[in-house]
Amino acid sequence: MNLSLHYTLTQDEYLKAQDLFAKNSGFISRTSVYGLPAIGILLIAATILNLWNTPRSWPASAFGVFWGMFLLFWRRFSLARSFTKEKRLQQQIDVEINDQCVELSNSNGKTVSLWPAFDKFAESEDFFLLFSGQRTFHAIPKRAFAAEEAGRFRELLRQKLPSNQSRVCQERTS
Repeated sequence: MNLSLHYTLTQDEYLKAQDLFAKNSGFISRTSVYGLPAIGILLIAATILNLWNTPRSWPASAFGVFWGMFLLFWRRFSLARSFTKEKRLQQQIDVEINDQCVELSNSNGKTVSLWPAFDKFAESEDFFLLFSGQRTFHAIPKRAFAAEEAGRFRELLRQKLPSNQSRVCQERTS
C-alpha cells in the first residue's frame, strides 16, 4: 500500500492533536489537561467564597482569581502561542506512507521513520496520531485522506503496530 498525503495543520487542529496526545500519554500529560484547570476552578471558587465572607480581603482575592485563571487557561494559551511562533508547524506537510516506513517532509527537511520507530497510535474523529516515544508524535488529520484511504491506513497501523506494542485510543465524542 502506498499513500501520498498533503496537509497544513490549523491552530485549532494543533490544539486538538495536543489534547489527544496528552490524554493518551502518561500521568504528567494527563494532569496538564485535567488537573491544572480543575485546580484553577477550585482556586477561583475558594477565592470568591473567601471574598464573599471577608469583603475587605479583595487584594488577596484578586491574586487568587488571577492564579486560578492562569491555571485554568495556561496550557491552551501556551500551546496556541507555540503554534503562532513556530512557523514550521504552519507549513505544508507531505506524507508518504508505505509498508516499510512513514516519510514526512516540509520545506525544512524530511524525516523517514521505519514502522518499528512507532510505539502506538491513537485515533479520534479528526486525527491519527503516531507515537514515537513518550513525548513525540505525528498528527495526521483525516481530512488529508481520500474517501477510503483512512480505513486502509487504520488497517496498516493495526498490522504494523501489533497489539502487544500498541494501544488504539479512541477519543470520546459526546
